Amino acid sequence: MPTEPVAAARAVLTGVPRDFGMLLDEEDGVVLGEVRIPGRGQGHPGGWRSLWAKLVAAEQVEPEPSRLRVEADGRPLCGHDRPVRLVALRLPMGSVAAEVVVRPAGPGGSLVRVRASSVTVRGRTFGYEADGCPVGPVRTRTWTAHPDTWALLLPAG
Repeated sequence: MPTEPVAAARAVLTGVPRDFGMLLDEEDGVVLGEVRIPGRGQGHPGGWRSLWAKLVAAEQVEPEPSRLRVEADGRPLCGHDRPVRLVALRLPMGSVAAEVVVRPAGPGGSLVRVRASSVTVRGRTFGYEADGCPVGPVRTRTWTAHPDTWALLLPAG
């Protein structure tokens, strides 16, 4: 996406439309990038620290596992009986289904990767990040994939 006025004007005049998809939740929340449960910033102490110290802390501190039920197109991926470290979903460019990743907590848990048009997460209460913005706490959230629902004019080539 051009930031210079002349390059942006050229993109409008000679650009090529490029279709993108989005994830939409039941309360009309729009996600253009990624959903992460828990969010990257959850469980990390705040306060006045340098950016470098915050980045190092974010890489070293694991958030507490959550007991969540995750369903993809109505099929359970994990239940309340097994805590999870991470649930992530995004709609890859050109795809009609969301890519879902579930990382269980503890030893012996294998990473689960699936594609689904609808993803539901339920729990007591949980927070998440949608496009890097914290949301929640909520008890349940369902995201639905909407491929090719918006477009940008981008420079040709």
